[in-house]
Amino acid sequence: MTSDEWYDFLANAKLIPGAGPRPSQIAIVGEAPGLNETIYNRPFVGEAGNELTRMLAEAGLRREDIYLTNVFKIKPPDTDRAKNDIQSFFVSGAHPDADRTFPVFGPNRYVRAPIGEHVRELFRELDLVETNIVVALGNVALWGLLGKTKISQFLGTVHEPSGARKFTVVPTYHPAAILRQYNLRTTTIANLSKVAGLVKNRKVGNTSAYPKYKIHTNPTIDEVEAFAEKASKVSEIAVDVETAFGQIRTIAFTISANQAFVVPIWEPPADSYWPTLDGELRAWRAIKRIMESPGDKIGQNILYDLQYLWRVHGIKIRGNIHDTMAWSHAAEPELPRTLGHLAATYLNMPEWKSLRVRSEKEEE
Repeated sequence: MTSDEWYDFLANAKLIPGAGPRPSQIAIVGEAPGLNETIYNRPFVGEAGNELTRMLAEAGLRREDIYLTNVFKIKPPDTDRAKNDIQSFFVSGAHPDADRTFPVFGPNRYVRAPIGEHVRELFRELDLVETNIVVALGNVALWGLLGKTKISQFLGTVHEPSGARKFTVVPTYHPAAILRQYNLRTTTIANLSKVAGLVKNRKVGNTSAYPKYKIHTNPTIDEVEAFAEKASKVSEIAVDVETAFGQIRTIAFTISANQAFVVPIWEPPADSYWPTLDGELRAWRAIKRIMESPGDKIGQNILYDLQYLWRVHGIKIRGNIHDTMAWSHAAEPELPRTLGHLAATYLNMPEWKSLRVRSEKEEE
């Protein structure tokens, strides 16, 4: 679309305002209106809107109690690529209409001026609604509200008020994505149920409601042995083993809700973390002491982790073994079983394994 065609399109586009109660404790933000929305002059009245209504009800929320709006207030044009082609609102960084005052939307993709003003207006709109929590539906809403993309990495995570943003944001899938991939539906309902719980428990915007985590990394051997002394006496120990190239890299332990202790073994492409053989042997003896203590052992897919300890190092595991992956599948078999999903749903943590940067050696 040339610049002339773009500005002609904008001049003739119909603005579809948000709708719902004001003030509203919850607001939902989608990406842009579709054809049905332009006909009825309201957001979320097409097939995706009907699916949203059903999912809200299953999550214990009522649509009539929620303010509904979109990042962009006009229907995207139909193109050769797709109907309602939202990509038309973004251009490459070299394009003269690229608005670099906004975060990038995908590799070298920027919102096209002047439609970025819709994003600024969205924040003013939500302030007028006096909302406490905003559900971001899909990638465009995630980008517009938080400046991030890749919705799957942020599902169900709680983003507390920050700077000029006075409201909490919880991302999930757009209902249009549910209509294309029905297996995403249960995760979306779980995320919406989390929103309902946050509102019910009055935790929205209360930063003290969310725990802070302390992770002890790069310990000395004396610190490892002191931790093993303490861990060998507790009733429950959470364990996570990280491997690379068929060898154990690190083992992390948790004996309290908000703290973890990491015992490094080696980091690719370097050799042992421990400068001497005696230091590494002492670290392994401390690990053996923890794992052979009588306390219950808890982990995600823990049987996979434990095979390395037994098969490679001959460390026997004592105490009852609890696998969070198996427990979550037994309790909610329709939901994902990954640790990332469990952490996002219950601990407000992002999908960290997708966010971390892997070294070239690891990629090989």
